[in-house]
Amino acid sequence: MWGETKNGIPVQIFRPVAEADIKICIGNIEPHYFVRYTEGAKSIMPGVSSRESVSFTHKLMFSPGYIAGKLEGNPTREAIDEVGEAVGINFILNVILNSKKQIVGVVAGDKVAAHRKGCDFADECFKVSIDQQANVVIVSPRGLSQRH
Repeated sequence: MWGETKNGIPVQIFRPVAEADIKICIGNIEPHYFVRYTEGAKSIMPGVSSRESVSFTHKLMFSPGYIAGKLEGNPTREAIDEVGEAVGINFILNVILNSKKQIVGVVAGDKVAAHRKGCDFADECFKVSIDQQANVVIVSPRGLSQRH
């Protein structure tokens, strides 16, 4: 255990990762329902963290003032970034994929700065503007059935 985050989350990660001299996180940035976008330090938390740590982190979505999909000021995202800082992520390489799983964007560098730049690019790819609010919205989490 590496200690606790400011929200009291135990920082417990897979020992070989914790003991590594260099920590490089690789992944793809995609929409996520409660931290807005994946990756950055998410490769560590929850990626290689204990069940206890992950459980504590997920409970933060019930914090007062929590807003799903918010990036800045999101207690869950802040905890993920704090764990990334605590374990010493040296570098990230994150990609943004289109609906055909083709790479349309790449960010690399600092675990937070590069991730946020990737999130800005992902906003351009995934967000849509609407002229007016709808009375009813019908959505599907994955659209067509996908087989892997």
